[in-house]
Amino acid sequence: MLHCLPFWKKKVVFKDVTLCKLAAVFHDERQQPRERIALRIPGALRTFTSADGSAISDRLETRNEAAHQLRYSLLTDTPFPNCLTTMTMRDLGPNRAEMVWSATFERDGIPACEAAEILEGALSANSLALQQFMER
Repeated sequence: MLHCLPFWKKKVVFKDVTLCKLAAVFHDERQQPRERIALRIPGALRTFTSADGSAISDRLETRNEAAHQLRYSLLTDTPFPNCLTTMTMRDLGPNRAEMVWSATFERDGIPACEAAEILEGALSANSLALQQFMER
């Protein structure tokens, strides 16, 4: 059931994936060591390709190593100003990890239910793409 609130949450469980491997995927390993470290500092900007092929830009707002949590603000022009996504990763035992991905957002010029539906579709597709990538 889709709720028409400015909040979205999705839980993804990964099989045959360790917490360490899951956490590493959020830092582009193609970068040089100095650049990888820079991506981990709050304020760091990154651009990536979403499941539908569009380019998404965001900024790392907070990083909590102990809680295995990252918070990013969306910078790409969307109908969701002030969108803040939170990814919290958790170890579920041998070769299993979980990521809870949530987002809070405002909507710009579209009804609440339509905004929630658009965000649900985009973030669900990206969650599925991440799961398929990690489990291959």
